[in-house]
Amino acid sequence: MLMPFGSAFTVHNLGIQIDQLPLIYLLTGIVTIFIGPLVGKSSDTFGKFNVFLFGAVLSIVMVLVYTNLGITPIGWVVTVNSIMFVGIFSRMIPSQALMSAIPSVDRRGAFMAVGSSLQQFSGGIASLVAGMIVIEGAEGKLEHFDTLGYIMVIIALISTYTMYLIHRSIPEPEEKK
Repeated sequence: MLMPFGSAFTVHNLGIQIDQLPLIYLLTGIVTIFIGPLVGKSSDTFGKFNVFLFGAVLSIVMVLVYTNLGITPIGWVVTVNSIMFVGIFSRMIPSQALMSAIPSVDRRGAFMAVGSSLQQFSGGIASLVAGMIVIEGAEGKLEHFDTLGYIMVIIALISTYTMYLIHRSIPEPEEKK
């Protein structure tokens, strides 16, 4: 819901110059390159649901911070953006690992294909709904962007409960010694 408006929000609401956007995306991307493998290892060490729960809580906090920011220095924008993406990756990676254990091995490919299609469809619906909520105000500022943050919190809480049900029904394998 937030992604379609990321650049406009950063420029018009946070006061970042448009020519500084690539720097923000570059630095955030570098953080995610390093965080992905760490999240995967953490999921194996601490448990997939535990890492997902950490990511959900971090995402909730950072989405609320991000969607309620005003004029903000670029360093703080990069920091908030990077931490928010740490939360997002800390949800995505363990949730995919948990969900891949649902089907039998011989049906996993079809299951993941349907799941991927549903994710793409959901992303389109989320963008459509977000477009009905956010409006362009004076001087190009986005209004009601914070409302998307509150909706994201509700969705994160629902997905956390759903992942808990999946986690509870599929025991994680014991460590090999």
